[in-house]
Amino acid sequence: MKKTYSPKDNEGDQLPAESKKVQVKVDDVLQELRDPWIDLVNIILTNDYGNSLAKASIIVDDATLMSDVPVDTLIFLERQCDYFRNVLDKIPVLSLSHEWTKIGQ
Repeated sequence: MKKTYSPKDNEGDQLPAESKKVQVKVDDVLQELRDPWIDLVNIILTNDYGNSLAKASIIVDDATLMSDVPVDTLIFLERQCDYFRNVLDKIPVLSLSHEWTKIGQ
């Protein structure tokens, strides 16, 4: 790569030309990225394929609520349960040492 400078007018600064050898070739970069990219695609494919086969039933107190639920749905439901548990934990609880009545009753 070579850069040459020319002044805007006769009174402008004269700068020396610059040159730099090419340090990276596109073919080399693509070769370097090839194997890690193939590994990434294989990992994602293996994970997705495994998730498509993985299923389970949701059973509570010996009662089957849902059968053959895909793992992605199970993960979603687990996150929803965590969310609702956090919401419920933040609800204030009245002390049992007092008798409470609703206003207007």
